[in-house]
Amino acid sequence: EGPASKIRLRWMQAVLGWTIEQIKADPDTALSKYIELLGYKDRIRIVHNPGGSFHDFEAMCKKYEPAILICDQLRLCSGYEKAATEVERLKELYRRARVVAAQYGPFLTVHQASDAASGRMYPLDNMLEGVRTEVQGALDGQIMIGAEDPQSNIRGINIVKNKLLGGPESLEQFRHFQFEISID
Repeated sequence: EGPASKIRLRWMQAVLGWTIEQIKADPDTALSKYIELLGYKDRIRIVHNPGGSFHDFEAMCKKYEPAILICDQLRLCSGYEKAATEVERLKELYRRARVVAAQYGPFLTVHQASDAASGRMYPLDNMLEGVRTEVQGALDGQIMIGAEDPQSNIRGINIVKNKLLGGPESLEQFRHFQFEISID
């Protein structure tokens, strides 16, 4: 969602709990505290490669051996264009992402909601752009975010799929759950 430098700055803000102004006023201290918190500067690697292929993504995984993977808009990655339809291409892309996740760690991605989700506080699992339920089979978890009024700060979070095991800290009744949040 923008150039890597902008994303890195936003990430540093989140890690430090500082404003952009605070970071710009004292970048050396900001970097020093960031390293202190994370252990080393490049512990979190941010790569901006719009239009890149999933094969490039896999090559980066081999090189850096990440513990968690985040790909904004996996559906926009190139790869598997020989599939008969776009839905088949997406299915193959998400299946391959699942294989990569099994090798390296959790794989998180964002997928746009379709027009059917417009104005819905709690979009359903079949409201992903370009697919109905085809891609969902490759997912271990799916969280949909909605809003009745896009001008409002109120959002609905709908956990529509959760195959994760949880643990002693998790509550079974929240595995599939809807709740409301306010964005400040």
